[in-house]
Amino acid sequence: DREDLWAVAEMFIQNFREDIEKVSQALRNEDYQQCYFMAHSLKSVFGHFGRKHAVSVAETLERACDSKSGPEVHALAGELIESLESLAEEIEALDPGSLNSAV
Repeated sequence: DREDLWAVAEMFIQNFREDIEKVSQALRNEDYQQCYFMAHSLKSVFGHFGRKHAVSVAETLERACDSKSGPEVHALAGELIESLESLAEEIEALDPGSLNSAV
């Protein structure tokens, strides 16, 4: 439903900066469990907006967190953050009417 999608978009915009900070803090603390949790949570958000590549990055990040592969986790988390920023820019450029017609 389009209204539901817009509601998800609004929640995303309200929370994405905090999500970026949570991912960044998890990286600084080498908290692979928190990083996994964030990747898992964000995977569904990206899925709502048809971001297949970002979903794939989140899934790969989950696996890297499971294996505690530090360098891979950092690289993938950086890509996940870029995907968050990109999605936020696109959503912020839309209004509810254009989002409904774009999705």
